[in-house]
Amino acid sequence: MTHVRPSSTARLIALLVGPAFALGCLAVAPSATATLPPTLTPGSGPIARVDTSARAQASEIADEASTLRRDVARTMDGYATSFRSSLTKEEQRVLDGYVAQANRRMDDVVRETSRLERSARGGGLAAAELARSRSQAAWARAQMASEESFDSARSILEPHMSLGDKIEALADYTSLMNRFEDLGERIDTLDLG
Repeated sequence: MTHVRPSSTARLIALLVGPAFALGCLAVAPSATATLPPTLTPGSGPIARVDTSARAQASEIADEASTLRRDVARTMDGYATSFRSSLTKEEQRVLDGYVAQANRRMDDVVRETSRLERSARGGGLAAAELARSRSQAAWARAQMASEESFDSARSILEPHMSLGDKIEALADYTSLMNRFEDLGERIDTLDLG
């Protein structure tokens, strides 16, 4: 499932451009009772704060990303270790590369969701929106890399696996990818404002 997020980009642009324009208008306005443009309302803009429930949700997302990263690494390392003796040196090297790639992409997701948590906790709304966009991008890159890594690792390991091993591997993969999809959905639907 690919997440398309044009509304997040549009909202980010409105947050960054709208308030700057509005503040410029206020600076040259002859009256202190100038009306605000519709893009800048009280409690919005770069100094607006993230809702308290969004802060808690962002913290849960960061925790979930860290847990998922550990589980992905543990699962891939477990399979690599279990079948290492059956693999050629070249297959071991390639498999290790796939495991490292998946781990790097999951590290990116953890780093960006941690930034999202920090921005939601102490930053303004615009900073949190930017952090969410970065989290979404890291999630999308990790999704592609994880699917590629799992598929490639499967092609190396499958000839050495019993039917029971294959069924267990499919169950592990399905569980991890479902959790990963849920994480992406939570990042996408986090209401910061």
